[in-house]
Amino acid sequence: AEKPDSMSEENWLLYNNFENLMQNLRGNCVFNTINVTISRALAALWFWQHAASTRAMRVKIVEMGIVPQAVAAFKAVDPWDRPSCVGLIHCLSEVEQARTQIIDTRAIPPHPSINCVKLMFEMLAQDRNSVALEVSIVGTWRNLCENEEARRTVMKYLRMTDEQTKRKEYFLIFLESMKSPSAMARADASHMLKLCIQKSETDPAQTKAAEEMMSMSVRYGVVELLLNIIHGGCSECSQARPTHGPTAIQNAAQCLHKLAPIEEVKQQIIAEKDKGVPALVHVIGNETHPIPLTNGRGVELTLHARAACAGVLEWITLPRNYSKEEYCLLLGQHAQTILPFSLAGVEQNLDEPVEGGIYEPEEGAAAAATDQSRPATALAGARSPDRSMEEQLANLALRDNAPNINCGEISMVMDRLQMVVDAGAVDPLMSLCIPPGGLKPPEPTPEGGKKKKGGKKKKGKEPPLPPGKQEAYQYAAGTLRHVSLLDDAREQIRSSQGVLAMTGLLTSKVTQTRLHAQGCLLTLGQDLESKQFMETAKSPAYIQQLSASSKHARGDYIMSRYARIGPNAALRRKSGHDGRPVTAPAFAAAPQA
Repeated sequence: AEKPDSMSEENWLLYNNFENLMQNLRGNCVFNTINVTISRALAALWFWQHAASTRAMRVKIVEMGIVPQAVAAFKAVDPWDRPSCVGLIHCLSEVEQARTQIIDTRAIPPHPSINCVKLMFEMLAQDRNSVALEVSIVGTWRNLCENEEARRTVMKYLRMTDEQTKRKEYFLIFLESMKSPSAMARADASHMLKLCIQKSETDPAQTKAAEEMMSMSVRYGVVELLLNIIHGGCSECSQARPTHGPTAIQNAAQCLHKLAPIEEVKQQIIAEKDKGVPALVHVIGNETHPIPLTNGRGVELTLHARAACAGVLEWITLPRNYSKEEYCLLLGQHAQTILPFSLAGVEQNLDEPVEGGIYEPEEGAAAAATDQSRPATALAGARSPDRSMEEQLANLALRDNAPNINCGEISMVMDRLQMVVDAGAVDPLMSLCIPPGGLKPPEPTPEGGKKKKGGKKKKGKEPPLPPGKQEAYQYAAGTLRHVSLLDDAREQIRSSQGVLAMTGLLTSKVTQTRLHAQGCLLTLGQDLESKQFMETAKSPAYIQQLSASSKHARGDYIMSRYARIGPNAALRRKSGHDGRPVTAPAFAAAPQA
């Protein structure tokens, strides 16, 4: 806004004259109408300062045609002048029109054709000592990947194999930026990779490219790099300006969440002792990172980062070759004893226990005959097209076409569940399930059980949830549903007001969150200790009717078959279940196994 004391009047006039400044950026050529008085790098730096002021200024500079001139200058200047030129390109790449110009390889007089994306890979490989160069190049790639066409161009080079070394040389160059001393470079690299491995629902070619990128990421050690970013956190701490460490943690966690469905990724996370599950749990449970800034304050982490780490734990506790939907069916069966009454409870809004007691599954024709004897309201309600997804999934869990259960697979998952619980994940996950205003106890029932006249009070419009809170609810509830198969986990959930929190999540707008909360409550209902908690939290009647304290339920039988073959390896060997696939009804018929 004002002329610096170190700048001459002549340069100040040039600084504010964009037309003449562009000719200096172009360098000596026949198209210029003025004499060049400053270097191309200094002209790029001055344009960069203008572009950094406002978005309107960036749009104006792009419309002037500065991007091709900056790319040409980036190629022509000396190595120590490159950061100024690529910094200008990075700043302008936030504008959509600039991204199209950056990937355009057509020649623009007086400059020949230049492939900017390929040039950046080559320049970054030549000069790894310049952090400023690395930050600007990786930041430009990150902005380019926001545009679908530009992302395809970047991914083409990342997937390219060198003919001599037979390696993905450009991809290896990119991976080095995930080790950068700059948290900003690590944050942009993680975000860029997250965009590249994102599958498209409409473009099969993009989906195929994303799958190849995921395979490359696993093969070249991206999981370890992402865990290092999450564990290392904020290596850059400055009192004068905010650090990019929290952004790096968030982007790395979200990228790891997208890779987590791959079994090899799960194994790598589990194999890392301090940087694996403990680091994820630490991020989930701490709103501030332990590494302080120089002013003594902690670095605040976002809900998106904490939710993504919870999502990774949810995938870790999922068996191989099972989708989340299939696993929800398996977890929801509870030895095929309680879900028929769960459905009846939904249908009838139970005030009295369902007649008929516990349904005990049988095999063959006996099972088919028993199927006909189930409560008619439950089966009719579950088959109705108007029923909720929770009820339809629960009904599917009762069918004989449920996925085959591999006992060895479930045993491995139970060991993983124990590892997650031992890492102290329950309390941090519970903190994600608590609403912004805190848990509020339900209103007491009036004396006599009748509501006072006067109608319902109108509820005010609920404030919107903070960004990332819905994802936090879903992933945390899903992981808690999984770990609730363990006795010590259920005790921790109860002591952390888990019954009240899960009862509140039954009214979530997200179907999967409601399903997880319902499944967690049904599992908690296996224990006699849960009765008082459910009554206090005013859990739905159909859930309370299924608790172990009901006269129709026996806690020792309702206990999940998966928990029974869990961490106790001796019991598994004694039972003879050594990994052979067993269908759900047959295995459920022998709960003692």
